[in-house]
Amino acid sequence: MRTFRVAAVSMNGFLGEPEGVLNAIGRWREQAADEKAEVVLFPELVVHGHFTPNTWELAELAPRVQV
Repeated sequence: MRTFRVAAVSMNGFLGEPEGVLNAIGRWREQAADEKAEVVLFPELVVHGHFTPNTWELAELAPRVQV
């Protein structure tokens, strides 16, 4: 069985600030990679904020990132 390191990030998303949230995700991803994490988990709906009435309209594809 292969083992691997997982990082779980607990962070807030800010409604109407997706670029700021994506920048924060990038910083967390870099920190996790520095600590040899192979998988990084982020909160659901964090990019555009939680519980917005138009969640489906704000949704975006997540970019694939190779670490």
